Amino acid sequence: MPFSKEQLTNWKRAIQNALAEVVKRLNKIRNYSDFGEDLDGPDEEADETEEFLKDKGIESVLSARLGRLDKALDKIEGNTYGKCELCGKEIEAAILDVDPESLFCMNCKKKQ
Repeated sequence: MPFSKEQLTNWKRAIQNALAEVVKRLNKIRNYSDFGEDLDGPDEEADETEEFLKDKGIESVLSARLGRLDKALDKIEGNTYGKCELCGKEIEAAILDVDPESLFCMNCKKKQ
């Protein structure tokens, strides 16, 4: 059954809100320019290095999510939103309600 206009509008809004939040968080991480400045000793340097590496991991996760969000918006605009990328069947509305950038239906998610 095709999705209603209201469902698509709600999912698009959720995706756009998530996209804005991800971009905001990425910019905050990428604009952190204090790394390596004003260090008082090896312990502080180790702490700052650990924080930097943690931020790099978060940046990687956020960048991947940004790609999924962009892809979901493209699919909405292209009228292909909600189709499973593995089997081509419609992704269940319950999944999209929880995870609007989902690329897979419930059966294909279980197989992964």
